[in-house]
Amino acid sequence: MIFIFLLTASVAYDASVCEASGDMRWYMLHATALILMAGSWKHMIESRIPAIVWMVVLLAAWSAVSLIWTINPWSSWWELKHVAGYAVLFWFVYALRSERWYMALIWATALGAGFNILIGIAQVHGASNVVVDYFQQTAPPAGTLANKNLLGSYLVLTLPAILYLVISRRKVIARITAATLFTAGAAILFFIHSRASWIAALSAAVFFAVWMILKHRKRRVVTIVLVLISLIFSVRVIAPKGDSFSTRLAYDLNGLAMIKDRPWTGTGIGTFREAYPAYNHAVIKTPPSGFSATMRPKRMHNDVEQAFVELGIPGGMAYIVIFAMLLIMTWKTKSMMVLFLMTGIVGLSVNALMDFPMQLPMAPIVIWTFAGMIAGIHSLQIKKECTKVSIGWMIPILTAGTVAAGILIIHDDWSRWRSQQYLRVIATRVAESKFDERTNALLTEAMNYYSWDMMLQEYRALIISKTGERN
Repeated sequence: MIFIFLLTASVAYDASVCEASGDMRWYMLHATALILMAGSWKHMIESRIPAIVWMVVLLAAWSAVSLIWTINPWSSWWELKHVAGYAVLFWFVYALRSERWYMALIWATALGAGFNILIGIAQVHGASNVVVDYFQQTAPPAGTLANKNLLGSYLVLTLPAILYLVISRRKVIARITAATLFTAGAAILFFIHSRASWIAALSAAVFFAVWMILKHRKRRVVTIVLVLISLIFSVRVIAPKGDSFSTRLAYDLNGLAMIKDRPWTGTGIGTFREAYPAYNHAVIKTPPSGFSATMRPKRMHNDVEQAFVELGIPGGMAYIVIFAMLLIMTWKTKSMMVLFLMTGIVGLSVNALMDFPMQLPMAPIVIWTFAGMIAGIHSLQIKKECTKVSIGWMIPILTAGTVAAGILIIHDDWSRWRSQQYLRVIATRVAESKFDERTNALLTEAMNYYSWDMMLQEYRALIISKTGERN
């Protein structure tokens, strides 16, 4: 089931809603996590649970606790469902503990990346057909991932795993397939001209080279020197400039003021959008392209700092500790698969300092899958005895609770999806300055389905300011 989920999530797209490359993947994540849990309580509890699993549980629990003090419970509830889904995915991938299955999951990831690469190539060449045109992008070439920066992040994460397939497979067809995917993916990564992705890719290459020297005594100093020179040269040539850099700098500096005001609790998971207006000039004024009456930033373009803003120091540190644990596990294992997976994670982590790959579903789905695989292989190699713990009479209760929660979550997702379909039309009409009866009618329908979506509330306020009619 995880294999099918990874394969289908990488191509999922819903052009009928505003977050076309995001919402459908999140709905699939929620449903997959619920199905996995509902049918597996009998086998879920183990006698020996590694520390990294406890850290992931603590992260999810802290995210849930933030609902107590969040500045917007509905935004936090929406984001909490994602975090819970990632945690469940991580656990079940870890629990597989089979290098054969892990290889299958890497192939699922590679084939999904291949589809995005194929669509990206078509977009680079300006191809137009039913398939390519369906994947409407704000900044192509982007495959199915909305904009080129997100495609770049996704490739930085997945290309090392695809490269592992190239060097580890014995069958010629498997090697040729993986080599073709890697070459095409590297070419797209170059052509998308994403500064953050380029720097992240080069950082991943440096990490891999240093690791090979320190751990495996591969003293190819020339390689590391060349990579470092390339990194320095690239940073100099592609250094961020202009309004985009000023906007991101404002987010980063003003974000520090947000952390200062709520250092331990944060603003609540998923609430950066609601919290930022009060801080848009706390340290430096945000340029109009990054904050204005009609432009509200959804994401911080720095996922690491955003974790501290929303979850406070405890939540932000939880992410850092999990990353450190993965590094330690990688060092302790002899598996090259683990090293290549960790190289992708390091690359994406660097990218997350300059962009928002973790704020949309595809990169988190893959990174938590990779993390589960690293933890699983580490567990296999240290060979500590682990047995299933029987929870007897609790199984029916836990299963019933999962089913009840599933009904609530699926209904909530369906209501939001229907509302978003109306919102997509509303957004188009507002962009065309159509503040008429039809727009008001669409707004009423959207509100009837799911009234607490933050984007819908912002459009509602804008429409009221133009028409004076309340819905």
